[in-house]
Amino acid sequence: MSTTAVLAASPVPVSILEEKQFSFGPEKPGSGTTPTSASPAVTRSFLLPVKPPTDDDGGESKGQEEKDEEKDEESTNNKLPSLKEQLVRDSKRTLSIRELFSVERHVAPQHAEFSLLDSPSQQLLNNEEFSAPSPAPPSSSSTKNIKKQLPLVVGHRGWLYQYLENTLDGFQACADLGCHAVELDVFQIKDGTLVVFHGSGSDEAGGALKHYIQHDTTNKSVSNIQDMTWEEVQECQFLVNDNPHLPCPDEAILNGRIPKLEEVLKQAKKSGLNLKIELKGRNTVKPTIEMVERLDMVDQCSFASFRPDHVDQVSKLDQEKRNQQEQEEETKGGEESSSYYYERGLLFKENIPDDFLQRALNVGATEVHLRYDTCTIERVEQIHKAGLGSMAWFRGPVSMSKQHFSDVGDEDEEMYKAVMATGVQQICCNRPDIVVGILNKGRSNKD
Repeated sequence: MSTTAVLAASPVPVSILEEKQFSFGPEKPGSGTTPTSASPAVTRSFLLPVKPPTDDDGGESKGQEEKDEEKDEESTNNKLPSLKEQLVRDSKRTLSIRELFSVERHVAPQHAEFSLLDSPSQQLLNNEEFSAPSPAPPSSSSTKNIKKQLPLVVGHRGWLYQYLENTLDGFQACADLGCHAVELDVFQIKDGTLVVFHGSGSDEAGGALKHYIQHDTTNKSVSNIQDMTWEEVQECQFLVNDNPHLPCPDEAILNGRIPKLEEVLKQAKKSGLNLKIELKGRNTVKPTIEMVERLDMVDQCSFASFRPDHVDQVSKLDQEKRNQQEQEEETKGGEESSSYYYERGLLFKENIPDDFLQRALNVGATEVHLRYDTCTIERVEQIHKAGLGSMAWFRGPVSMSKQHFSDVGDEDEEMYKAVMATGVQQICCNRPDIVVGILNKGRSNKD
């Protein structure tokens, strides 16, 4: 039997196996073989168990239960992927954020002005490990001039571990925290009202009431918010009692309500918070943009979708507006007006296609939004070289809790630092306080 065979068959952990060599001479009579004088001695290696170390009292150095736990943990870690290795795949660079705060000047965040355009980041990409160019699209409202800067902090559905997601309270808390923007989800409901809600269902659709809304507070024949009227939406009560989909305190859930998009826009206009609007539901593109236009908030809003047709529709509306501007300029005798721009991102999930960048360009996207665990250095560099903006988005709390890595925790500092080190321009996260804390800590250490 080979050494490998012995190892595979042995129930003893490899860590306490020791290789021993034994010499074998000519076979003895009765062994079933015919000995010859020319039969040489043979030396073979075997893996044999070694007696475990003991304490002074003669007992095993560790209790059996503790050893079993360590064995299970080691086995689990060996099976888990490494996020840091995953993000540097196919790249010649390595992950490091040690140069993030390497410049002298310091600018404190100021709510909506916390774009970090003048933050301590001039050398962020100067060092070899951060050499990827990252030009933002021309005239972009929320990502222009982001080259060589720290990532912008975007609250995913607000600050959902402290406040009910997609609510006015959560969005205002992000503004007070110093986030650059919040991401939110928009649906057009039965009577034409635009509401901010996520719900359960697929990333491309969503809006289902299951896991979110108490069944006894709705029309029981309705299962999706898009099939409700505003009057019915106002009656909805969110589910409490350790609901993993809504991880904020119960008090926030009990007091929470679904807001209209118009309310959110007006609040953000006062606070200066930027809005990244995901066009989640059907027939949301045109009415959403029209509302943003009416409130004169184009420079404060951007649009995104998992659906290429939605992004393509935004691009066509953008071109119509540009054509209209050109005609107005000609009428005024060629007077130059401000550049018009609808910033729009195409969202990708797992299994990123090889031609992801071409797909984004085909529908006129100005940004590419990658799921955090697919946001590799190589992809970020490709996005920036194409002149597009980049964002890494984190999944909802339930999905994040089910995805484990050997080297980082669930949206802890190490996970965020790994994603930041890819050079991505924006981080859309569930725990914006941690990311803001990382940035502030870096500045404090520099001061």
